Amino acid sequence: MKPGHPPRSVETLRLGALVALLATGCTTAHHPASSNTRPRTGVCQAFDAIDWKSPSITENDSLEQTSAKLDQRRRDDQRVADAASGALKTEAEGVVRDEDRYRTRFLAEWQSAGDGHQLHRKAALAGFFTSSSYVESLVYQPSDGETTRRRTVAASLASECAGLKLLDPPRLDKAHAPSGEVLAVKLDSNEIHRFSTDGTDLGKLSLPDVEAPIRDLSLSPDGEQLAFDAGTSHRKGWVINLTTGTAVSSTGVICADWDDDNSHRWAMGGLASGPFIARILPDGALDPATRIDREGCPYRFSSSMLAAHVSPFDGAPSQIDLIPKNGDPPSTLVATSCNLVAPRISPDSRTFAITTGCRNDAESGVYLVDANGKRYRQLTRGVAAAATWSTDGAWLTFGTYDVDHAGDASKMRVVISTVDGKSMGAITPAGYSWPIWVPREIK
Repeated sequence: MKPGHPPRSVETLRLGALVALLATGCTTAHHPASSNTRPRTGVCQAFDAIDWKSPSITENDSLEQTSAKLDQRRRDDQRVADAASGALKTEAEGVVRDEDRYRTRFLAEWQSAGDGHQLHRKAALAGFFTSSSYVESLVYQPSDGETTRRRTVAASLASECAGLKLLDPPRLDKAHAPSGEVLAVKLDSNEIHRFSTDGTDLGKLSLPDVEAPIRDLSLSPDGEQLAFDAGTSHRKGWVINLTTGTAVSSTGVICADWDDDNSHRWAMGGLASGPFIARILPDGALDPATRIDREGCPYRFSSSMLAAHVSPFDGAPSQIDLIPKNGDPPSTLVATSCNLVAPRISPDSRTFAITTGCRNDAESGVYLVDANGKRYRQLTRGVAAAATWSTDGAWLTFGTYDVDHAGDASKMRVVISTVDGKSMGAITPAGYSWPIWVPREIK
């Protein structure tokens, strides 16, 4: 994985986890409400038998625990390969061989580091960090054949066993497109493009000479300033004034989001010595007086509170915590066995949009969660990234895999959707993600 792509871990590289999907009547044994009653084939029974709720690897695991979890994953995939036939069997057996090679690399890296904490720190320092950090990225070395095999098996199982279809929303008709523009990052580049909500590319945003890739876009509450991270070898945080075009940068911080006053940002720093959250001073340094000794990317919530996804390093369970800015103890908004990413609060401060990555694609997607955590619903099912709100709170925008290149993050594109999910359309070609909605045309 390279920074700038959505998180990619061994979880998302397993069978059934590489396709951008919307559930349209899931037919697995886990979804008895389905109207599809056809008999389950042997390969689908093997697919059903996978324990999607089993714990994933965390930095707290010992080498023995890590090895045992990898062994369980291999057994799951081997059962699918044994039950498959024809071309699917050939591909599934190839995936098992790929996983054997991966297991050897991963355990060697883990043992060399000494423990999981050091390995996760190494991953973060190497730049393998987006909204969550996946240490497996250090040793994942895909070949074209490996990527193709995993994608082929995933798509076959999703279609045959899970009753899921590829996400293929049309472009929105201009007459029904909402107002405003969406900024989206061209992946693996130092370019941010402007798109109208009917899908017209309005050109690149004028930026200083920043190192690719760009990630984690954040718009100030007044819509005047855009913040983002950029670079790998010399990672920096940037702020661009969208009215004047002026730019300032800061080092040693990642995943910054704005405070309510439009002039300050909160960010995570201290990757080399121990992560913490703090406010960024005008000179780009982190204010020690505001230091909160917590891991996690901070997001705007209220004048007194931040929201952060906890366990930002690889592993589950994870949770969204509400963190007082004064350092008081946090409270948990929502916890799950899935990886929770980027809690973005709606303009009326009533609802969070959260991107969720689960071992089962049908449970992944964009969720809307009440600000008090008491009610939530799934807006989309499948692989999505970086959901953000329109300024009127009626629409969301997020990245998703291109229908013709499922599982290939370089072919992601940006979608907009009403909050009820009834109207949805793609607004970028393949190769874009990290969208952010802006309320007006940028000069």
